[in-house]
Amino acid sequence: MIKDIVVHLTGSTEDRVRLAFAGPIAELFDAHLTGLQVHTLPELIAISDPAASGYLQTLLAESHERAQKITDALTKQFAGMRVANEVRRLDVYPSSVGNTLASEAR
Repeated sequence: MIKDIVVHLTGSTEDRVRLAFAGPIAELFDAHLTGLQVHTLPELIAISDPAASGYLQTLLAESHERAQKITDALTKQFAGMRVANEVRRLDVYPSSVGNTLASEAR
């Protein structure tokens, strides 16, 4: 019997499609649904110029703000579901997305 379902979410329009399938499957099996929101962090390079480090901080802050808006929207959407659920945000660099998703799914 399926008791846990994990769905990969990115904040894109594809999330609706994924949830359109994952939600009913979770209901059918009375399973817990976990939404893994993948927030891909911007790739940063080492910069020795202190002025540029301020820009990098701004870039990261803007990225986190966008991700938080997506998290808030997903949390609101999940609150309306008829199954036990949760939304987890994964802040990861592009090179580690696959490993992080696999680890969370296990």
